[in-house]
Amino acid sequence: MTKKQWFKQLKRELGALSASDRNEILQYYDELYNEKRESGLTEEAVLGSFGAPQEAARGILAERDLPAASAREHRSVASFLAILFLFLCIGIPILSVLFALAITAGALVVSGAAIFLAGIADGVWFCILLFRDTPVATLAHIGIGLAGAGCGLLMIPLFAVCTKWMLALCKKSLLFTGKLLTGKRSM
Repeated sequence: MTKKQWFKQLKRELGALSASDRNEILQYYDELYNEKRESGLTEEAVLGSFGAPQEAARGILAERDLPAASAREHRSVASFLAILFLFLCIGIPILSVLFALAITAGALVVSGAAIFLAGIADGVWFCILLFRDTPVATLAHIGIGLAGAGCGLLMIPLFAVCTKWMLALCKKSLLFTGKLLTGKRSM
């Protein structure tokens, strides 16, 4: 264990103390660490003389009549309330927006397919008009049908890429929010 890890763990174990008390204790240990290092001890030897951070914290909290378990309980209740607050105020709206984006992405793909099918339907209508009406109206319908089918064919891949991108963005947002809520990632 390195000095940085040891001090970080000690700070976490002293969570029941005020920030000023915690900083005072950390400063004391830092000065003691530096004195022992200057006297020629290795980092491992100095940290070994301090003992495990949990043991050091237990001793400090016992001197102040604070049980070590209360620090953990205090943190767990506070963490639960913070996560609940964040979920209600941030999580639900974010999930609602992401759900709406996913539905929009699906609608884009369906609309591209609908435009393609409308173009095909107009092409079929062209075949019917070929035998019924004048050639000018028939040519207009084939032009509209081909344009619609072409637009639909162009839009389907474009909308599929947009849908894939939106769903990937939704996934990243959900993962980031989950890590933020569980404390595995800081702001």
